Amino acid sequence: MSHYLLFTTIIILNFFSDINGQNSLTGKWQVKTNKISSAFLDSYSFISNDSTFIFTPSQYNGLNRVLEISGKYSLKQDSIFFYIKSTKEYVGGYPIRSRTTTLADTWELIDGKVELNSLPKIIEQSATFSKGFDNVKKVPYISIDGNLFYKTPDE
Repeated sequence: MSHYLLFTTIIILNFFSDINGQNSLTGKWQVKTNKISSAFLDSYSFISNDSTFIFTPSQYNGLNRVLEISGKYSLKQDSIFFYIKSTKEYVGGYPIRSRTTTLADTWELIDGKVELNSLPKIIEQSATFSKGFDNVKKVPYISIDGNLFYKTPDE
C-alpha cells in the first residue's frame, strides 16, 4: 500500500511540475475540446525546446486561405508573445460547391497551391495567457485571450 501511495504522489507531483514548467506547452492544443474528429478546430502546436509555435485555423472552413501562422513564442508573467516569421497560404484556385459541409456552408477552394511566405520583418503580437487543468475533462488547458485550448492526445 505504501508503494502505491508513493507512486501516486510522484505521478501527481510530476504532472503539476509539468503544468507549471516550460515543457508543459509542448504538443498540440485545440480550442474548446481535446477530442479529434475528421479535422482540427483552431489549434496551436508548441515545440518548447526551440520555442516554435504554429497556429492552424479550423480545418473545417473550406475557404481558408491562411493555413498556418508560425514563428517563435515566449512567456512572461500572464502574457504570451508571438514573433510571427511566416505564413502558409493557399494561393489561386477557385471556389466550388462541395459534398463536404464546412463552416463555409459547402464551399471549398480547389486547384490552387500552397505557398510558404516568409515575412519581410518579424511581427510581434501578445495575448493574455494562463494554464490550468480541467477536472471534468481530466486534461490540461491553456487560455489565450480567454479562449480555452485543450491538450490533444499525442499524434
